Amino acid sequence: MIYVENMILSVIIILFPLLVFFVFLGYNQNNDKAQDELMFKLSLFTSAYMIIMKGEFLFPRIAFMSLNIPILIFYIKGYKKEALFLSLVYIVYGTSNFQTAIPIIITEYSCLYCLYKYKEKNNVSDIIFMLEFYTLKSIIYICRVNVDGCFFDDKAQTDQLYFSLPMVLAASILILNLITLGHKMITFHNDYQKMLKEKNIRLSLFKITHEVKNPLTVCKCYLSILKPEDEKNQKYMNVLKREINNAITILEDFSNFKNLNIEKKYINISKCINELLDSSITIMVDYNISLIRNIESDIYTYADSERIKQVVINLIKNSIEALEKEKNKQIKIILKQSKKYITIQIIDNGCGISSQNIKKIGEPFFTTKEKGTGLGVALSKEIIELHNGRINYESNGNGSIATIKIANHI
Repeated sequence: MIYVENMILSVIIILFPLLVFFVFLGYNQNNDKAQDELMFKLSLFTSAYMIIMKGEFLFPRIAFMSLNIPILIFYIKGYKKEALFLSLVYIVYGTSNFQTAIPIIITEYSCLYCLYKYKEKNNVSDIIFMLEFYTLKSIIYICRVNVDGCFFDDKAQTDQLYFSLPMVLAASILILNLITLGHKMITFHNDYQKMLKEKNIRLSLFKITHEVKNPLTVCKCYLSILKPEDEKNQKYMNVLKREINNAITILEDFSNFKNLNIEKKYINISKCINELLDSSITIMVDYNISLIRNIESDIYTYADSERIKQVVINLIKNSIEALEKEKNKQIKIILKQSKKYITIQIIDNGCGISSQNIKKIGEPFFTTKEKGTGLGVALSKEIIELHNGRINYESNGNGSIATIKIANHI
């Protein structure tokens, strides 16, 4: 019975740092995958450290056997380097505290690494992987028991290890299932919070659309009856009409956020971008901005030309605002094609974006503008994702680069 109590205590010691990790995940709002992985690894290393330091309160050999659990979990989660490092710690701990023969224990964990490679290649289930390892340990123990003076001093030690093996296997399976359950609960919690956030966004968008759409429609009606006096006014009125139409379209999209209508056609995206830039020259001149083009000719793909224009216009507007206080203003547009992707880049030499803010770009209602909503960037992200693509943002303090990559359908 004392073996069972000590095994339960070992499980509690291993689970405590993991419990802290899941509490951290539940309250963390950054959704940074790299940070979450780092915290998970630290939790397992903490579990191993606590087992080593608190092993004196357990049967020492049960503590020794329990160290295998973090190693196995590292392997199962695909963290090979961390598993190998902890295996090395296990070897040092075993040889220094239990006079385990170094060749034997190195062989044991070399075999474990081979089992991991076999699991990786043949998609072996996690439980089978654990069972294989503990079966391997049992075979090694049987061989060592039958060699005089190799490891065991008396029958009590042998019985203790034979009894602890199935307990450690059961504990390993239990901890793995609890970790899996914990990840599922955190995922459910995050999805639920995201659903609530999107519900509030939709309500806000409905109010924005209702309040802003009507006055824009009135402006459009008045523009249709105005008669310009000269060609310059006509040019500005055309730009104004286009922008009002775009604003109305965007507001309609916001009212149906996450339900965008994309109509893909086989288009010449080079011509599409060039037409957009031609119509933007007047604005660039007014803001004293140098527009540089690097557009590969005749790139064809399946896309919604109006939606692509909408995204590029939004990114160009963001660049114009970032250049407000700069002297030598410059925006560079690049369009190129590879086997897999069509890439559009909007590069400016403006004020740039801080490393903290760049992680939040694309979240609805996140903005650094005094009178912005952040919805334009979120909408652009949604449009590009519906084209099987993505938008990435970079900044080095001397400007920003927005990179659009969409699937290349040749």
